Amino acid sequence: MKLIRCNIENFGTLHHFSYEFKDGINTINELNGWGKSTFAAFIKAMFYGMEGTRSRKNLEDEQRKKYKPWQGGAYGGSIEFELKGREYKIERFFGTKAKDDVFKLFNQATGLVSNDYSENIGEEMFHLDTAAYSRSTYIPQNAVSVMSNDSINAKLSSLIEKTDENDINNYESAMKLLENSKKEYFKIGGRGKLNLMKNQLTSLEAELERCSLKAEASMEWNRKLHTLLLQKKDTKENLKIVKGQIEETGIFEAQVARLQAYRELFETEDRLRAGLEPLQLFFKDRVPSDDELKLCDSLVLDSLKLKGELESVGLTDRDYAVRKNLEDFFATGIPEEQSIAANDRLFEQYRENQIRIRAGELTEDERRRMAGLESFFRSRVPEESEINQFIDELPKMNDLEKELISEKKQLELLKALQDRRNPAYEKGRGVGKSADIIKTAVLLSIGLFAAVFGLLWAATQVVPGLVCILAGCVVFVIGIMSIKKRKAKDAAKVQEEKSDELQAVQEKIDGLTAEKNRTESELQRFLSNYATGLNPDSYYSILSMIKTRTREYQDIQAKRGNLAQSALRSTQSALAEQIDRCIGPYCPDLSIPFAEKENIWKQVKKYKNEYQDVLRKVTNFEEITQKYRDRESALSGILDKYFDTPLEEQMEKVGMLKDRRREYIRLKSELETSRIKLEQFTKENDIPAMNNAVAPPCSLSELKEKEKNLEWKREAESEEENYVREQIRTLSEEADRCPELEGEIEQLKEEIEVGEKQLNIINETMECLGEAKDRFATRYMESLKRGFEKYISILDNGTLGETSIDVQFNIDVTSHGAQKSIDYFSAGYRDLIGIAARFALIEALFINEKPFVILDDPFSNLDGEKLKNVLGLMEEIAAKYQLIYFVCHDSRVPEHLRLQLI
Repeated sequence: MKLIRCNIENFGTLHHFSYEFKDGINTINELNGWGKSTFAAFIKAMFYGMEGTRSRKNLEDEQRKKYKPWQGGAYGGSIEFELKGREYKIERFFGTKAKDDVFKLFNQATGLVSNDYSENIGEEMFHLDTAAYSRSTYIPQNAVSVMSNDSINAKLSSLIEKTDENDINNYESAMKLLENSKKEYFKIGGRGKLNLMKNQLTSLEAELERCSLKAEASMEWNRKLHTLLLQKKDTKENLKIVKGQIEETGIFEAQVARLQAYRELFETEDRLRAGLEPLQLFFKDRVPSDDELKLCDSLVLDSLKLKGELESVGLTDRDYAVRKNLEDFFATGIPEEQSIAANDRLFEQYRENQIRIRAGELTEDERRRMAGLESFFRSRVPEESEINQFIDELPKMNDLEKELISEKKQLELLKALQDRRNPAYEKGRGVGKSADIIKTAVLLSIGLFAAVFGLLWAATQVVPGLVCILAGCVVFVIGIMSIKKRKAKDAAKVQEEKSDELQAVQEKIDGLTAEKNRTESELQRFLSNYATGLNPDSYYSILSMIKTRTREYQDIQAKRGNLAQSALRSTQSALAEQIDRCIGPYCPDLSIPFAEKENIWKQVKKYKNEYQDVLRKVTNFEEITQKYRDRESALSGILDKYFDTPLEEQMEKVGMLKDRRREYIRLKSELETSRIKLEQFTKENDIPAMNNAVAPPCSLSELKEKEKNLEWKREAESEEENYVREQIRTLSEEADRCPELEGEIEQLKEEIEVGEKQLNIINETMECLGEAKDRFATRYMESLKRGFEKYISILDNGTLGETSIDVQFNIDVTSHGAQKSIDYFSAGYRDLIGIAARFALIEALFINEKPFVILDDPFSNLDGEKLKNVLGLMEEIAAKYQLIYFVCHDSRVPEHLRLQLI
């Protein structure tokens, strides 16, 4: 067979990778980390799949996890190959677990899915399991040596003997089964079945001895139980006696309690009669009914409600005064609503005619301008002379402002120079000042000289020296004081001169400011009637605007006064007469202006509404007052039956009446109940016998305490009895097991004897199978030895010595007369021997159909000569096998292929 091509979708680090295979040697020469071993693992996985995920710590053993795509995506790919003249394509994709894997086999000629092989296609094609494949046609780096397993032995045997491969394959299963059976009987550490049975025998014998001891202890506990039962019987009898005494004492104390209850019933009846007597006197056999009390409550609530309504109405003396005044005002009668509406229409028609008369025949533009001017001059229309006077005042105000600024600057200058000396003044008093300076200097010099002289004199004569020093100090102090006095005098004089000048300037500033403020105030007061946001810069423009509008207003007013219509005036006169008749009863002077007449009419309507409101208010108040008096009278009619002394609040009377009636009913009911109980008690009890009852010797509490102690004793004896019985039961159970244990011991001895015989049979069978396997393996070793000797002679050129290989594929080398294992040789020699054994094994396994061989850089440990021999052998073998050779250095590539790569 041979590989044709492959496509790796995602496998380890390989992603979307394709490769075309050819006959002979296929060299993949790439650097470390490219993915050469991954490529080799992919080819193996296509034919053999991958094992399921297990919790292995070593990543090398967890192939599914190791080669999971780093970049994600579909995990797997496809490979095409030729076998027995047919071309197939395998598709495998792997999941997290083996059950998630997908396998498909296609016949390339038909393009259809093929059933020629299953997902175990590797074993079905090569007749080798996964481990055998890795030990034969797959030659990785650092694992070149040959290792045997049952799958390889089975195939070699079938090729030699033409027998079924399962015969030898079953050897390992049989040996494993025997080994497991042997472990069942015998394990290292005493964990086998035989050891367990022997340990169990020892345990049962010890337990039998313990059970015999427990039987003796059980007899002792039975004797203790008999004694305890006798004690328990005595306690029961004593408890019965005490309970009888408690019953008798209880009957006596119950009689005492009933006698006490009888006395309390008498006392209760007397108390209730005493409480009921004053209430009977209060009601005088006239106890009010529920309906009467409900009526009282209703009358009280109505009274409170009506009282609140009276307060809410709030009728005052003013209301009565208003009613009196308006009665006089409307002495001729209150106008009806219809008459008021008609008169309102008269006033409205009069106003409209007045507007038309005022408008005359002015143009629309004039009327609009006139409306604006009337709004502008709504306060008053100024005279033109008044406006001209203010315009003339503006230049004077500007002059006052300039003069005021100049004087303020002069004032600031004088204040700044107030503390400085006046040069002219200093010059005037220069002579006097010089004389004062000379006089002061003389005093200071004399004082200083006297003090110094006194110090020198005090060295010889103390008293005269001290006197001289004191005199000098006095003279010096006088000089200093004269200097300060002169300076203060000069400063006061200068301050006086400056103050006079400042006062004169300040008075002039005050006068100018007052005049300016007066003029500006009058101007602002005039302008405020016609403009807002005033400032001095806009005074002239506003005055000019007012002057222009005044002339325009006078012109339009003069025109409108000459255009009144006679018809409108005639109608207006008729309307005025009707209006006079309307307001005549309320206005003694009809010569007043129309606006005042209209105000009087509005006042008439207002008074009418006010008068009607007062009338309604007074009527409502009187109605409520009458209702309130009626309810007060009805309530008094009920309450006066029970209360002689009047109370201020009727609600208090009602509450007291209800409380006393409730108390009366309660006491009367309780008295009747008490009387019935007393009669019933007298019937049910023998009162004389209860009085003559004799008290028992012990009280009930003492007897109960005695009963309690006996109960505790009985409980303790019961607990002790339970404990003793439990001990007897436990010991009896274990003692009863003695016959059973004796039978188990006898049976276990027989089982141990049988197990020892079975173990001997298993050991003998394993020895026989091992000898049979070795004899069977010697049948195919001849062909394998010939192949190994052929390849080792090509690779070593006879320098290594005589080599041999046994049925377990162990290789020894005879050198210098001694036979040594290849483990004694260098890594290069071990790999060289392993390569020869591998090729010999491949040649022995595959006689007809030649497989492909994967070499994953297995020659890295060989030196120059050995590498040359191996590369030459590889070229020779390539004529029969398709080789997939992975290498990472050019030095390990055959020379002709190296030239092709260049």
